[in-house]
Amino acid sequence: MLERPYLSIAVVSYNQEEFISEAIQSVLLQEHPHTFEIIVSDDASTDNTQRILKSFRDKHPDIIKLVLRNKNVGPSNNFYELLLHCSGKYIALLEGDDYWTDNLKLKKQVEFLEINSKYIACTHRYRVVDENGSEISSEYFGPGRPNFGEYNLDDFKNYIYFGLLGSVLLR
Repeated sequence: MLERPYLSIAVVSYNQEEFISEAIQSVLLQEHPHTFEIIVSDDASTDNTQRILKSFRDKHPDIIKLVLRNKNVGPSNNFYELLLHCSGKYIALLEGDDYWTDNLKLKKQVEFLEINSKYIACTHRYRVVDENGSEISSEYFGPGRPNFGEYNLDDFKNYIYFGLLGSVLLR
């Protein structure tokens, strides 16, 4: 029986051939001591996304697992089914057109959750860039942002947190 990975990195994709390589590379460059899996669920891309993903899987068959659809099921179903494939103690979320810039991101977030058992997830601030990598915003502050560092479900109901997925690590 295979060892359960400590971390599952869940990547959702659809027609992201221009960005998917950078997304996967940013995960592979993470510095942490944990066993991990990268699970990518592609929702029947019509571009070269699946070919690129297969190339990564061929280079890292013990780490990268693909869910490649022949028929589009929509973003909600694709994301839901992606989460069902994750088996790690922690799940990090990433969209196929996003990437991580801090190679210690996962290490920092896991350490936080390990010493703060009352939390179910943690997130962080992020930069917003366009398709050319030009910075649009050095740090995103959406409408309704709470003024403190702890958020509960009521806070998230009022906070438009654009791009949330790429910054979340959850139990």
